[in-house]
Amino acid sequence: MNMPVNRANKSILVLMAVFLNQSSVILGVNLSAADLFFALTLFLLLINDRFKIPRYAVLFFLTLTIFLFYTSLNHVPRQFLYYPSPGSVISNYIKLLVVFLYFAVGCNLSDEENKIIVKWYSRAAAVIGVFGSLLAVTRINVLSSALLYGGLRLRGFMNDPNYFSIIQNSAIAYYSRLKNMKQAVSASIVAALAFSILASGSKTGIITLLGYIIYRVVEAHFKIRFTLKALIAYILLLIYAFVIILPLADIFSFMLGSLSDRLLPFSRIKLLFTDFESAVSGVESNRELTWEVALGLIEQSPVLGIGVGTYSGLAKKLYNTPLIAHNTYLQLLSEWGIILAVTLFIYLFFIIGRVIFNNSKYRGTTIILKDMLLIFMIGSMAISFNNARMFWLFFGMLANCTHSLY
Repeated sequence: MNMPVNRANKSILVLMAVFLNQSSVILGVNLSAADLFFALTLFLLLINDRFKIPRYAVLFFLTLTIFLFYTSLNHVPRQFLYYPSPGSVISNYIKLLVVFLYFAVGCNLSDEENKIIVKWYSRAAAVIGVFGSLLAVTRINVLSSALLYGGLRLRGFMNDPNYFSIIQNSAIAYYSRLKNMKQAVSASIVAALAFSILASGSKTGIITLLGYIIYRVVEAHFKIRFTLKALIAYILLLIYAFVIILPLADIFSFMLGSLSDRLLPFSRIKLLFTDFESAVSGVESNRELTWEVALGLIEQSPVLGIGVGTYSGLAKKLYNTPLIAHNTYLQLLSEWGIILAVTLFIYLFFIIGRVIFNNSKYRGTTIILKDMLLIFMIGSMAISFNNARMFWLFFGMLANCTHSLY
């Protein structure tokens, strides 16, 4: 779907894309300036008769709405003797409605509009990453409170360093796939984005980056034609890797130690390679506890889930901790129930897989969107993205790119 984009519409899309890199909690509500330009984009789609919601998406969302309100206001009080505030249920449902609208808007954008959004979202991430990394190294006090979490960890203009690190990862997908930029320039930007992930001190960000690198290596491997010459080259490369891996590991450990002495966020990253168990279940991360709580809630209400606006209060009542799951899969499985959550995950991985296994059919922005969503799904193992704007927007954009929705 190719449509010309006039200057005014392009400006709105650019600003929305740029501000997807910004988010702040105000009066307990996670707000972004992107929401204003998103509303304008939605308005323009409506007045130009371009806004249509796929029937299957409407059916799914209506079913989800009925389930969530029934579970939150009827099932949970009866089964757990916990009575959530109606205001909490409604406010959390509104968050869900907003991200569904982001998905719906993504489903209605043209190829050219997709290209604009992905381009400027990634450019903004790169600029913030480079500037923030310099700030993290120089530690200019005037600006540190704006971009550094606790004055130490780079968070950009997001309210959480982990969230920021996944955005930087998604920008790496863009610059590593870009064809119309000099290789040296794109490689430099990718390196700067990788450094910004390190400066965020996000273990989730590093694991996601490593996961994406592994994916790209495997992808490149299967693109190469299998010949005897290639097989011999792989075997020699494997032998070479084993020969040098031990000294390289020592060098890498030394480098991490030196960096962590100079920049405190690196001490968090170092734990991944020196004490992985502490990195996951330590005091700051506490992932093990939050995952156990989520699994407990899923076990107690597997089909209906626990609804919206109930998670923290119910977790506090049953497990003495108000923390959310810090895992998109567990969060949605516990809130939506297994049937509806698994349905969403199957469809999401279906469209990602459709691009992966038909790589020759798709080009440019579609490949980048697939990579970005894949990065979000890797990061979802340790962060809850169920209310993330760009995740749902990119989800709708990729769905529209891969098959006809109407």
